Amino acid sequence: MKTILTLVICLSQWAATAQVMATWKGGSPGRETEWQCPGNWNTNRTPDQFNNVHIPDVSAGSGSFPVIEGDAGSVNALVVAAGAKLMIAPSGSLVVEWAESTLVSGDLLNDGRFEVLPVPPASASNHRSKTASATKHQKFWSSLSAAETLDGF
Repeated sequence: MKTILTLVICLSQWAATAQVMATWKGGSPGRETEWQCPGNWNTNRTPDQFNNVHIPDVSAGSGSFPVIEGDAGSVNALVVAAGAKLMIAPSGSLVVEWAESTLVSGDLLNDGRFEVLPVPPASASNHRSKTASATKHQKFWSSLSAAETLDGF
């Protein structure tokens, strides 16, 4: 009985840390573009560090792309699909914890703070930290490398 209980506890802890895909849908009445509005996500909750975030091209659907105002915290991974947009306002910030699963093929319009952390965290002493900057509202086509920080992009 003790073995079964230990197994159940271990499995429940593993399930609690499993990554869940959160896909942007936008269009919640009165809050169409708010990242922090749970109704704008297929999971009906705002993404966190346990979510792999997908921003698809919703121009044929809701037509409302996400805008981050304030601290959005962190997400596990981020994909901004071709034709999609993600805007980070001057007061906004987003941290992506898994650089190797971050791909921006659409538009990343960053007037705030966008940080991509190295993977895995245990190898932090082995990575080179670098800062990249570009003109604001420039189209960003890249698979981001580890430890990139983009401020005022």
